[in-house]
Amino acid sequence: MLSEAMDSRNAAQFLGWQAQIAVINLIEQFTDAPEDCIERGKMLAALSIEMDPMNSVVLSTAANAHVLLDRGDAASGADLAQLAVRVNPANPLAWWAYANVAVYAGDAVEALKSARIASRLAARTPLQFWCDFQLGLAALRANDLSTAKRALETSASLSPQFRPPRRYLLAIYAHQKEFSRAARMLVQLKKLEPKFSLDGFVNDPKYPVSLVRKEKMLTWSNFQNLTTAD
Repeated sequence: MLSEAMDSRNAAQFLGWQAQIAVINLIEQFTDAPEDCIERGKMLAALSIEMDPMNSVVLSTAANAHVLLDRGDAASGADLAQLAVRVNPANPLAWWAYANVAVYAGDAVEALKSARIASRLAARTPLQFWCDFQLGLAALRANDLSTAKRALETSASLSPQFRPPRRYLLAIYAHQKEFSRAARMLVQLKKLEPKFSLDGFVNDPKYPVSLVRKEKMLTWSNFQNLTTAD
């Protein structure tokens, strides 16, 4: 769809979003050729910047693509995210990208601060679900589970087909022994992901819940009460 809709005036942004799609394909394991996907995403990000290096949206998508295609290497997107904010500090995507860099750099304070700005700027826009998800991740990194839950719940409510916030909510609810809520997330995920299983969720290192895995929240004991639902 992006390829068909591309025009010369917005070509750089279209390429940037295609780089973001490469990120999604890699993380969600929608590709049988991950290395090719990584190279294509990096190539698209580089082309987008070459075409419009002072476009905040382009810089934001390219920054995010570099960080996630480089498996969480924050340094690879840091300069681009900083420039995106300087070029247009009113762009929620710029702060979203900057927060993502901080999350993977391990700077929880900066990640949460930047994600809050992105969330405020995106409020009542089509980007709110996306920025609130990032706020949830940043709050999780800062060990602020109350803020993380609220942001992830908002993101999930605003986008009923969006799986990532539901994954993190499942982990948080189970961790906090809120088993009825965890069971509800489990039901939703099984509808959205027909091949979903708790075993894969907890034990598969490629399943996209890296931040809760880093926080040591995916212990099987947290999910024992949900095995009958699974």
